[in-house]
Amino acid sequence: MLVQPSTNTLTHQGEIQGITKTLIDRVLDKSLEDFQNEDFISGVHNLCIRLGKLLQTHGSDTFREWIKEYCLAHPVSHYLMQSPFTKRCFDKPKGYAGDATLIDYIYRIGELQEDHTAIGKMIHDACIMSSCCDSVRWRAQHLGNEINVLHAQKGRKISAISIASGHLRELSYVDSFDSKIKNFVGLDQDENSNAEARKSFPYKNLFVFDESIRYVLSRKLPEQSFDLVYSTGLFDYLDDKLAARMTSRMFDLVASGGSMIIPNFAKGMPEQGYMEAIMDWYLIYRDEVQLFNFMSELDMSEVESYDIYSDPSGNVLYLKVIKK
Repeated sequence: MLVQPSTNTLTHQGEIQGITKTLIDRVLDKSLEDFQNEDFISGVHNLCIRLGKLLQTHGSDTFREWIKEYCLAHPVSHYLMQSPFTKRCFDKPKGYAGDATLIDYIYRIGELQEDHTAIGKMIHDACIMSSCCDSVRWRAQHLGNEINVLHAQKGRKISAISIASGHLRELSYVDSFDSKIKNFVGLDQDENSNAEARKSFPYKNLFVFDESIRYVLSRKLPEQSFDLVYSTGLFDYLDDKLAARMTSRMFDLVASGGSMIIPNFAKGMPEQGYMEAIMDWYLIYRDEVQLFNFMSELDMSEVESYDIYSDPSGNVLYLKVIKK
């Protein structure tokens, strides 16, 4: 028998929603005022922080149900959608959020492909000054440095593979690539992204293939192993079961004494509210326990050691596993 909510319950829910709308109006009105006064940094920063706090209070489901639509109907969205960063993510020209071109915007690489106004460019610049974008830039530098460190530790040329490799911007931080790398494989389903990676890094030991993660999961890779196996933003989109399966398959590719590195955005990331309400960008945020559970399908007798750590901002967690 279906039980209908009581009139009192519905009234209470309506009162809560009314209070929340009042709070959201204050947040959006303040950012609109900041933009009208050409204070774009404050307008973006305060909006991100306040929407993040609202999301922590009400949860992603409530944001999806009505808060997102409510925010997009506010006049401030007219300003926000002039930003190429926000507009591209919302429009999803590649069919998904967070494509390699958008990530290049965070890296401040390349021309902006979306039509934009001078105001939109300033809002765009304010957006990519956020802490989550700092973490994306740190991630590229960190992975590039891991390649340098691993080469120094091994004292020889090393092999590596990046899964869902995008534009491979982390290779910008690898000095003297051909003298350090024996074999580097990049796999990504986006042919245009792969073409950009090949163009940007025309190294003789770099091989980029047009393949999705199914290629890895179905064990179609030739029988070989790598000193370093990693992925940058893939796991932010994988459910727990698929994440554990992918972790296991990636670990199969690690050579004896080699490393696997998996980043994932952390719970409580300040800009999550802005990403969900304004950019229509949804990630799977995790804590340390959930990253540990990535290893649930591993044979732990093959694990020499593992570590879970974060970037300086605490926005991204990393699982690093070393094979015996």
